[in-house]
Amino acid sequence: MTSAPPLLPRQEPVARENPFRLGARTVVLLVAGLGAVVLAGVVAATPVPYVVFSPGPVRDTLGTTSEGEPLIQVDGAETYPTEGQLDLTTIRVAGGPLSDVTVFDAVQAYLDPTRSLRPVETVYPPQETREEAREASSAQMTAAQQSAAVAALLALGEEVPTTLTVSGFAGNPAAEEALDEGDVVAGVDGTRVSGSGELVDLLQGYEPGDAVDVIVVREGEESVVPVTLGESDEGSVILGVLLSPEYELPYDVSYDVGGIGGPSAGLMFSLGIYDKLTPGPLTGGAHVAGTGTMTDDGTVGPIDGIQQKMVGAEGVGAAWFLAPEGNCADVVGAAPDGIEVTAVGTFDDAVAALEAIAADDTAGLPTCEQVLAGD
Repeated sequence: MTSAPPLLPRQEPVARENPFRLGARTVVLLVAGLGAVVLAGVVAATPVPYVVFSPGPVRDTLGTTSEGEPLIQVDGAETYPTEGQLDLTTIRVAGGPLSDVTVFDAVQAYLDPTRSLRPVETVYPPQETREEAREASSAQMTAAQQSAAVAALLALGEEVPTTLTVSGFAGNPAAEEALDEGDVVAGVDGTRVSGSGELVDLLQGYEPGDAVDVIVVREGEESVVPVTLGESDEGSVILGVLLSPEYELPYDVSYDVGGIGGPSAGLMFSLGIYDKLTPGPLTGGAHVAGTGTMTDDGTVGPIDGIQQKMVGAEGVGAAWFLAPEGNCADVVGAAPDGIEVTAVGTFDDAVAALEAIAADDTAGLPTCEQVLAGD
């Protein structure tokens, strides 16, 4: 006979703690953290009213495009072989009507010494559309190409007949009352002008409020129209008209620059044309970059984004950089270590600088420090 097994006391099931179960406090913290991450992402992606300038493409005005075509082509004139490089420099622009700049983009640009952050209203007119911005940039490039060709050809002694057609008015109601759009301005007080630069220089001999006789060609008939001169916001004398120059070039000058726009390639275009039309390499084989607007009378004007352009030039190995005198305040202390900068105010200054670089006699080239000091 066998005995029954002893009876064991009944055991209640033991509640086990789930190691993956979160406490209420942890849940609250996680939710708050996730909310902060989402909020930060939303804020980082929020557009802000700023524009970011970054170094852009660099193009050799003596070189060819990716398709093997000359960047500058001069037809109808004898051209000569060149050496070295004459680079035009550009900037990439983000923001304004072209694209959005987010908080994240703005912070990155602020922390990056090669980029610049600008309020949008300092770069674009209010309410300008994307299409208007692109059209303006394209028009500025076309004008820069025309003025560059004129400056180079005039420096070579070529004749370039020019007409200055009134396309609008600005800053002087007296001019708007006396002149019409479509009028051709041929001179002032008996002195004829052949370009906008000559007209500006001529007006500097007058004061705002002076009455002058403007030589005008209207519907094929020449006449003299009295106009009282106005004053710009800076206090200088102005006629108060917007002029569209039309040139009769002796040669066909064409450009292939892709999607580049704006006015700042004028200086380097003019030097590229001049080098092609003169015997011997203007640079002596040196790698030179630069920037600056160019008027038809050879005046080099300031541009925007010069610090980013110097970075771009240094990045492609340029040894020298031609900077407009009007940009010298932005150049001092900002030029990359690997590039020498010389200041130029005219087309002749730029040619002289290139000749000095070619001759390896650059001790006398003006620096921006000297320009700002008035030396």
